[in-house]
Formats: sequence, structure tokens, C-alpha cells
Amino acid sequence: MKKKDILRLIYEEFGIPYEIFEDYEFEINKDVIWILSKDLKEMNIPLLQRKGFRFGNILKGGRIRISFFAAQLFGRYATKRIVELENDEVELYIRGLDIENRWEIKEGQVLVKYQGFIIGVGVMTEKRLKPQVPLAKRVRAKVE
Repeated sequence: MKKKDILRLIYEEFGIPYEIFEDYEFEINKDVIWILSKDLKEMNIPLLQRKGFRFGNILKGGRIRISFFAAQLFGRYATKRIVELENDEVELYIRGLDIENRWEIKEGQVLVKYQGFIIGVGVMTEKRLKPQVPLAKRVRAKVE
């Protein structure tokens, strides 16, 4: 898969314009997509396992799933598949608990927004939004 194919998937799924990624390169290892700056790709850094960070995965059926970190960095440019949380829902989200689906978005990955900022990702089912918050970032105590 080439860069233009990845950009097409990102645009089709989330509406993020191609030009946002002009200064970046993508590398694919099996189904994992890595993103790195063009400058970093050209550097010869010895003993480095990987350059850049995990952007996401290519799913069966040719769809893309972006990582929590990629959503936080690039999600502000998205125009599709965004859900905005209310105050009472954000606590459920950061604790990793499901939220009732009140949005008219088909099943699949969505970008999660709160107070105008993309805070992560989730998976939308017919009935629920399932947060995809890394365990290390979840809040276990009740938020007051």
C-alpha cells in the first residue's frame, strides 16, 4: 500500500485532508501503519527500532483504524465520524465505560470530542459507544 492509498483511506473515513500529511511519510509493517516526518525518515540513526509512532492499522475490508495518539494529533482536521460528548458522558469515557449511542453514525471507529477538542477514539455499535482509551490513561476514581 502506498502513501496515496493511506491518505485516501484517512480522507474517506475521517475527512482529514491529504495536505495535512505533506511533511510526513508512512511505513507499513504487516497491517500496522507508522507515521514519521520526512526529515526523520532520511536520517540514519543507528540502533533505532522504529522512527515515528504507530498511526493505526489497516483492517479487513480495506478500512483504517487510527490510534488514540494519532487521533489526538490529527483529529482536529477531521470532518467526519466525530462524536461530541456531554459533561456527564466524558467521565464514562475516561473510565472506559460504554456510552449509549445517541448519534446518527454508522458502526465503526469514531473520533471522540469534548469541549471542542478531540480527546481520543471509540468504536460505535448500534447501541453503544465503546471507548478505546488505553488502560494507562483511564481514570479509575469518580471524577468530581
